[in-house]
Amino acid sequence: AAIEELKADGLEGDIVPSALLDEEDQTHNHTIWHLSDGPDGAKGASWTTDAGIEYLMDPEPLGGPGTAPKPDPALFGTYAPLQDAKGKAKGKAKAVKNKKK
Repeated sequence: AAIEELKADGLEGDIVPSALLDEEDQTHNHTIWHLSDGPDGAKGASWTTDAGIEYLMDPEPLGGPGTAPKPDPALFGTYAPLQDAKGKAKGKAKAVKNKKK
């Protein structure tokens, strides 16, 4: 019932975006990235070499830092635009808070 209500309010749509590409990017589909502690991940199983799987021991991030738009306040009751990511007051709210001290 909640999903139907969100759809009726225009806040929820299809789970899979329609903007996906028709074909998957094949650049890294046969690569396993070493993202854990210790060297044991590279040992792998016998299927890794037979299937043409490459184990990348020192992977580098692809692209820069991610960005995302601010959330829709209608969706998240916990989003407070007068606070920064650490929960500290900012802007006019900070000035009022400091004035009370």
